[in-house]
Amino acid sequence: HDVPADEIRVIDESGGHEAYGELTVKGVREVMTRLGVRPGDVVADLGSGCGRMVLQCALEWPSLSSVLGVELSASRHGVAAMALRRCEETLGPGLTSKVRLYA
Repeated sequence: HDVPADEIRVIDESGGHEAYGELTVKGVREVMTRLGVRPGDVVADLGSGCGRMVLQCALEWPSLSSVLGVELSASRHGVAAMALRRCEETLGPGLTSKVRLYA
């Protein structure tokens, strides 16, 4: 993670962890299976952090209508936006039309 040191300090002081609630790749697959997502569905990740779940859903379920990520932390949102740009540079611009990131 590229979480700034001052943000990590605040999280540590509050007894939290900078990767709080983050799902593994396998965990995301389990959630999506249990939700029974279908083509055309919209998936929203509230507290999307660095965008891992958002990008995984967009890549693994291309039939989704859109995938939304909402993150209150500006630094984490910035990391997610950078990850989206990197994916598009590598895989092409197809994700932009599907993924929306909000801070």
